[in-house]
Amino acid sequence: MLSLKCDIEIKCKDSKKTITFDYCNDILIKTSCKNLTDTAVLKVPRKMQWQGKALTDFVNVDDAIIIKLGYAETGNMEMVFKGYIKSVENTIKEIVIYCENEMRLFKSINVDAEIIEHFDFKKWMKKYVPELRTRTAKQWTDFTSDPTANMLYPNLKWLPSRSANRREEHIPFYGLVLPKTDEFWQHNQPGNLWNCKCDWEETDEQPSSYIPKDIYAKGLEGNPAQTGQIFTDKASYINRAGKKVESYALKITRKDNLDWAKNHIKGKIVNNNQSNLPINISTRGIKEYLNQPFDEYYVKNELIRQIPNILENAKYLKQTVHEGKKSEIFEIKFKNKIWYVIANWQKDGKLYFYSITDSEKVTT
Repeated sequence: MLSLKCDIEIKCKDSKKTITFDYCNDILIKTSCKNLTDTAVLKVPRKMQWQGKALTDFVNVDDAIIIKLGYAETGNMEMVFKGYIKSVENTIKEIVIYCENEMRLFKSINVDAEIIEHFDFKKWMKKYVPELRTRTAKQWTDFTSDPTANMLYPNLKWLPSRSANRREEHIPFYGLVLPKTDEFWQHNQPGNLWNCKCDWEETDEQPSSYIPKDIYAKGLEGNPAQTGQIFTDKASYINRAGKKVESYALKITRKDNLDWAKNHIKGKIVNNNQSNLPINISTRGIKEYLNQPFDEYYVKNELIRQIPNILENAKYLKQTVHEGKKSEIFEIKFKNKIWYVIANWQKDGKLYFYSITDSEKVTT
C-alpha cells in the first residue's frame, strides 16, 4: 500500500526564511466558486519544531505557503494549494494554520500573470481589467470619433509589446497597418490576450499587403467598444461565478470614469451647434449619466470622456416640460442606434447636462 506524503513550504516575510516540513495531523482544502477562493486548514502537532525552535516563532499572518501531496514511494509531489496564511491558532493539542488564496480563478482561464507571493484579487482587477479592455475601448473611441482625424489618419498600426518577454502570438501583428474600417480590428486589438502589453496608433502609412489570422483569448473576443462587453460569456470564470466578477469590473471602470470626468470636464460649458444652447457639465450630471441603466451600460459609460464633443454636435430635437420642469432633448446616433441626451434647466437659470436614454418616451 502506498504511503501518502505531504510537503509544506512557508516563506516567512519577516525573517525572509523558508520553512519546510513533511508532516501534519490533518489538511482540509476547499474551493469556493462563489467567493473565487481556495481555503486550506492545516493542523500541525504542537511539538513541531524548525531549527530547534517552536514553529510558531517563525510563522506569521500573510506568510506565503505552498502545500504539495503525493506518494512517498513514487516521489511525485503535486501542488494542491498555494496562497498565504490568514491566521494562526495555537491550541492545547496542535497548531491550526488557516490559509486562503485566489489563484484558482486565473489557472482556469490561463492568465499569464505575474507570480505574486501575496495575491489580492481586487488589486489584480484594478490593474489588469482597465489595461486589457477599458484601454482598448477608450482608444477605439478616440481613434474613430473625430471625422477630421479619420481623414488625416485613416489607418491603424499595431505597435510591439512593451514586455521584456514578448509572447509569440502577437509578433506577426507587429508593424501591421490596416484601415480603421477593416474587419480585422473587430476581432483583434491590443489587450485581447491576457496581460497583453501591445499598443496601436493612428497613421497615414500605406496599409499592409497581408492580413494575419485572428488571434484572441477565450473570453476576450470582439471589440469591446463595439460589443459593450469587458469579457464575453465564453470566459470560464463567468460560467463559474455568474455576473459577480463582471459586475465588480464595471464598478471599477465606473469609478475610473467618474474620477476622470471630475478632473477633466466638470465645470465646462459646451455650446450645442444646432441650438446654440450653452450646456453646463456638473458633478451631479456626471453621476446621473454614469448611474443611468442602459442596454450598453459599459459603452455608454466609456463615452463620458467624449461628452463635450457629443453635446457640441448632437442634433437638437425639442424642449419638453414634465411636472413644471423644462428639459432640452438632443439626439445622437451610435452603432445605428438612436440615443437621447437630456439637459435640464435649473433654478439658477442655467442649462445642465443631466443624462442619456435609449427610450423614445423622453421626447413626448
